[in-house]
Amino acid sequence: MGNIWGNIEKLEMEASASGTTEAAAVKTPVAAVNPDPGAKGNLASNIIGETVYNSTAEEAEQIGEVNDIVMNANGEATLLIIGVGGFLGVGERDVAIDFNGAEWVEKDGDRWLVVATTKETLEGMEPFDRTPYVVTPAAPAAPLAPAAPADPAAPAAPTAEVPKQ
Repeated sequence: MGNIWGNIEKLEMEASASGTTEAAAVKTPVAAVNPDPGAKGNLASNIIGETVYNSTAEEAEQIGEVNDIVMNANGEATLLIIGVGGFLGVGERDVAIDFNGAEWVEKDGDRWLVVATTKETLEGMEPFDRTPYVVTPAAPAAPLAPAAPADPAAPAAPTAEVPKQ
């Protein structure tokens, strides 16, 4: 098996020589990446759904639950969306805090997500507006112009016949 970069260069040279652009449109290929066993990041799926506490003290309170994470254009987490208020999910609303305002802390052999604030402070915040973050589908392509009327004097186009058995 050849080197993938050599194959791409070969395709690009062939495309250039033939005047076609299909092969030239090939961009850098996506390669499998093995995770670093010493990685210091988190999976979003390990954060979404986590209970948020106000501290690790004995009287620590559950102040919300992570419902979402906002990523900036560079793929960096910027906001943590926390569901507050309500009971069993009814009446809950989302508020946003700075992602860096939360920290993972170990407590009793478990990881706790801690935000140094109170439930009342979160409940007093403006609700998070998802609208700017909702991806809208691309606008549909403009309709095709109607086909020109057929010339009645032109011969009929051949049709495919079903073979007789």
